[in-house]
Amino acid sequence: MNIIDFNIAHRGAPQGDLMVFKLDDREASRLSKSMIIRPAKRASIRLLEGEVTGHHHEIVMDRPDADMEAEASAIADAALAIAKARASVKIGIAVLYQDDKLATSLSWLTRRDLMIGFLCIEGGPVILQHPEHDSIRLPEGVFYIGRQIESAGAEERIVAD
Repeated sequence: MNIIDFNIAHRGAPQGDLMVFKLDDREASRLSKSMIIRPAKRASIRLLEGEVTGHHHEIVMDRPDADMEAEASAIADAALAIAKARASVKIGIAVLYQDDKLATSLSWLTRRDLMIGFLCIEGGPVILQHPEHDSIRLPEGVFYIGRQIESAGAEERIVAD
């Protein structure tokens, strides 16, 4: 699978049964960071469990920690140089928040029952990955994360991935 960059011009990007939508600056400024749903843990956040395949949609923040640095210093000089170069790459930190007041204020958000939360990314990009889809590099900002539905006439169902 490839890593594709989030297209700011489109504001939204689907990944299987997940939909990512970037809030504009005015909308993002209203995000209340008081209710964390999922903090960054061990460099990833699981956004959605795989219902059909068991694969998960996850935000990956691959940042070396102190243990990785100690381990890297124990290996050969060439590998250490690679590890240091990798550590210098700007990688963001993401946190998933719940903000019902913001969700209610967004005129384009007509189905709050599909909402997973608002993902706040700071300090650089992060990767949204799923084993069966291209990964998406998300830039800094605030993103709505929700489920997708498919419909055929009067029938609709949540997309299962």
